[in-house]
Amino acid sequence: MVLRVQYLGIPFITVCFYLFVRGWDNRSLGYSRRSLLLFLFPVVCVLLANAYPDTGLFFSQLTFAAEPTAHLEIVRGPFFNIFVMYTYHAL
Repeated sequence: MVLRVQYLGIPFITVCFYLFVRGWDNRSLGYSRRSLLLFLFPVVCVLLANAYPDTGLFFSQLTFAAEPTAHLEIVRGPFFNIFVMYTYHAL
């Protein structure tokens, strides 16, 4: 559950940072179709992260381990690598 809440914001960081820099430089995109298209990929990422048990594309496996301390073990799926490449390329 916590991982799903985290992924409500994480995919949007790069797009919001880009729009912030554009606004800081007085080159705001406003509310045009181009600015809305920037949010398409993050929305897909949020949907895939929240559809984990059914698809397994963003996360292949999530297990809760209690030894030696409580933590979440994540096995990344194939779409997670695409998300990471997109994020680093966008920055």
